[in-house]
Amino acid sequence: MLNKIRRFLSKIRVYYLSILSNGRISKASYIDINAKIIGYVEVGFGSQINGPAYIEAREGQLVSIGRYCAIAHNLRIRSTNHNTNLPNMQYKLAEALSLSSVTKGNDSCTGVEIHNGVWIGDNVIILPGVIIGEGAVIGAGSIVTKDVFPYTIVAGNPASLIRRRVEKDSAERLLGIDVWGCSVKELKKKNYLTFLKEELSSSSIDKLISSLEGID
Repeated sequence: MLNKIRRFLSKIRVYYLSILSNGRISKASYIDINAKIIGYVEVGFGSQINGPAYIEAREGQLVSIGRYCAIAHNLRIRSTNHNTNLPNMQYKLAEALSLSSVTKGNDSCTGVEIHNGVWIGDNVIILPGVIIGEGAVIGAGSIVTKDVFPYTIVAGNPASLIRRRVEKDSAERLLGIDVWGCSVKELKKKNYLTFLKEELSSSSIDKLISSLEGID
């Protein structure tokens, strides 16, 4: 019963977040009622933030979360960082002294991109400027300091490659299909549904591509 209430409250909250963000947050996403979404954040169709989170983004430094992402508890993302090239790194003092260049943070940071179909475990921190590729997995407790390639699994502090979910060339072929760009209705079609029921492999990708090309 409690979960049903939380999901109902989340739907209401997501509806208003979608309006306030001018549609950057999809009404078809799920955002836990304890997740804080501040500023210029995008959440794509079907993505789920399943627990407390803190995601903050300033204008011009967007944090974007793609479609059909699965995000566990306690994700933390900021689109900016302190500017380590200047003597003072405290925002409060910078404001008191009208040092606007400090309060803007590090201009080299350009937000965070999380592409489609990504799974992020509990207690993950993603640093500014990082791009997480489609279908990647971020292990619990990781601190992600650099880009994550599509269809790879990373973990640790700093996060490093554990293994590839499929070979690099197969991942590149899968990227060309844009599976996660499909609607739920489209994914229910035989070609995609068969693919999604099988283990991810080079052969399953080959079969999907063949079926879409009408070869099968």
